[in-house]
Amino acid sequence: MPISPHTLSNRPITVTSDSVCDVMIVNADDAQISYDGQHQQALKVDDKIRVTRAKQDITLIHPSGYCYFDMLRNKLNWG
Repeated sequence: MPISPHTLSNRPITVTSDSVCDVMIVNADDAQISYDGQHQQALKVDDKIRVTRAKQDITLIHPSGYCYFDMLRNKLNWG
């Protein structure tokens, strides 16, 4: 699921489970990384971030009848 679906100019991407994504900071004006929705870390120029699949799986649960796209339509007042 997209983290910020309301940010229409920044589209999420999908990669395979064996992908490795490397990011290098080239401009650090107030650059931060946030993970698990809670922890934040300031970044500086030349910092490198590597994103890979975790070793363990997780199970996400939703209430019965939950529909992500219905919730998104309601929040964004789409139709």
